[in-house]
Amino acid sequence: MCINKISEVLEEKGIGNIRPTDAQLEAMGITIHIWNKWYRKTADPEIQHLPAIADFLNCTIDELVRKSVAA
Repeated sequence: MCINKISEVLEEKGIGNIRPTDAQLEAMGITIHIWNKWYRKTADPEIQHLPAIADFLNCTIDELVRKSVAA
C-alpha cells in the first residue's frame, strides 16, 4: 500500500497530473518513469526525495505522506 499523496496534493491544488520538466526531474534525481510510478501509487518515493518533491509541488513534506496506514 502506497503512503504518498502526490496525486491528492496535485488535485487539491487544481493542477491534476503535472509532468515535471527534464530539469526538475534531474534536480530530484529521478526519471519520468519513477515520477509516474509515484503519481499512480505503484511505488513510494524514498525519504531523501521528499524535500525536492515538496519544493516542486509547493507544499510541505507532511502534506505528501499519509498520517497512518491501515495494517
